[in-house]
Amino acid sequence: MCIRDRHEKGKGSSEQTAKTRGGTLFPVRISVNTVSGEAGGAFFFLVSFIGARERTICERTTSAFLDIFRAVYSSAELSEIFPPIRKALGQVLDTDDFFIALYNKETDAISFPYFENGEDPGSATYRNKEFASLCAEVIGSGEPKVYREEPLKDLHGRFGTESPGAASKLWLGVPMKAAGEIIGVVGVQSQDDPHLYSENDLALLASISEQISIAIDHKRMEKALRKTEKRYRGLLDSLQDGYYEVNLQGDFVYFNRALTRIFGYPSNELEGMDIRRFTDGATNQIMSQVFSDLTMTGEAVTDFEWRFLRKDEEQRRASMSISLIKDANGDAIGFQGILRDVTDQKRLEAALQHTQKMEAIGTLAGGIAHNFNNLLMGIQGNVSLMLMDLDK
Repeated sequence: MCIRDRHEKGKGSSEQTAKTRGGTLFPVRISVNTVSGEAGGAFFFLVSFIGARERTICERTTSAFLDIFRAVYSSAELSEIFPPIRKALGQVLDTDDFFIALYNKETDAISFPYFENGEDPGSATYRNKEFASLCAEVIGSGEPKVYREEPLKDLHGRFGTESPGAASKLWLGVPMKAAGEIIGVVGVQSQDDPHLYSENDLALLASISEQISIAIDHKRMEKALRKTEKRYRGLLDSLQDGYYEVNLQGDFVYFNRALTRIFGYPSNELEGMDIRRFTDGATNQIMSQVFSDLTMTGEAVTDFEWRFLRKDEEQRRASMSISLIKDANGDAIGFQGILRDVTDQKRLEAALQHTQKMEAIGTLAGGIAHNFNNLLMGIQGNVSLMLMDLDK
């Protein structure tokens, strides 16, 4: 490729053959970009060379990164991401002997959730006593390690055979870190070739281990979140009062079992239903105003009473609390609260008030009768005195 030929186009690239100082030919890709001056003429040419082998490795590495990323977001469980990670890494490294070790700082234990030595993948957990394993050496130092033949034999002799792959002739391990903490080791090994991997392979493995660390940490957080959410939802389902979450339009996005009982709708029908569907027009206007004010002020509303109709058309009364749901940026995304059916309570209160009224009336009537009786006694006494002065 002649550089002057690319002057008119401004840029270009092509596959060429280059020669080393020793005379060895090798394929390269040459890219040319023309940098123009103020007058529009060519100022100089920017030429870059990349070996075909390096370019292929770069492309495969990029592909491996993408495959690992897809594995993370397409798998539900942590254990499901290990085989795709091994397959993705296999694009750039020999992974017939590949393992992932996880370190639990609290229990000081190393586990191998994924270990493949050319056969079926296995898993095991080892108590890490005084860092007595090859992986513990990496965890303890926080640095990548390469062990070959004699040094590897010495380490096995010193540490014993706690970890898988004790008979290997080549062992590469790099630490995995999340939030500044070492969470494990990712590595490869060879049972028969002490020269299978190079220092470049170690650097590549270290680079990819960052993505694996992110993947594992992400899945761990997802698992912890699911566990917390399960506990949270279990607690809500144990409530006798209805719990609800609605979006800004007032449609149900989450509710507990008690709310389905209160409204008389199965969960599949209640989901996505507008909360204002259960009330009349006048109540809807009041509720819409409450939601609007809450969005503006952010102040929670308590003891908001409203009448609603169940699915069976029975009219009921409820007491609601309403608060705002915000996202991580502080923007309102919906409403949540507790709804209590107070129909029976209101009936009991009405009956109690009626009873109290009757008791008051009875007390009043008794007082009037008592006072009237006092008058009658006076009259009766005076009549008796008058009768004493009269002839028979």
